[in-house]
Amino acid sequence: MKKTRLFLFGIALTALAGCALFSLNPFYTPQNRIDVPLEARGLWSGDRLHLKILPDGTVEYRSFAGEKTVELELQAVFFKVADSLYADLSLAKPPPDVENAMLLGTLVPTHNVYQIKMDSDALTILWPDFEKLRELCLAGKVKLPYAALPAKDAPPVFTASPQEWESVLRSCSGTIFSGKNAIRLQRVLVQ
Repeated sequence: MKKTRLFLFGIALTALAGCALFSLNPFYTPQNRIDVPLEARGLWSGDRLHLKILPDGTVEYRSFAGEKTVELELQAVFFKVADSLYADLSLAKPPPDVENAMLLGTLVPTHNVYQIKMDSDALTILWPDFEKLRELCLAGKVKLPYAALPAKDAPPVFTASPQEWESVLRSCSGTIFSGKNAIRLQRVLVQ
């Protein structure tokens, strides 16, 4: 029961940041999975954020918020749906410091999806707009199974299959990844 409460608490807190869409299943199918694109590999830097993307899909994430540094090791699986590139991210190993409440959600083995856009030495990472996805679900335009959470404002943890996610990404990607939720990084080093 204690693990369940920690799970729900972590999900709720992380969701409040507005940058996480949790799925218990991957967002990709074996057919749309690709190798880490050569253009994505390397060291990327932006405002208070550094990413190192390795050829095996390991992503070393480091962000700086005031005097706090958050370091995570993630595992990325890149995949394409239609002409869009995505990364399915999951935690590779537990963070060394979980004092930051935002990191509690990373203790749960879930998947997160981000749309990736590359242009020369620029990398743009777009995270999904949960409110847009919620609107599509409420309007009946998207049907995705999920496990409900007791917290009123917390998003659900989706249980949709990879095939269901592929269908949603194929039909609604432009709405879910509108561009308002984006991080832009510049290449520092080719890996």
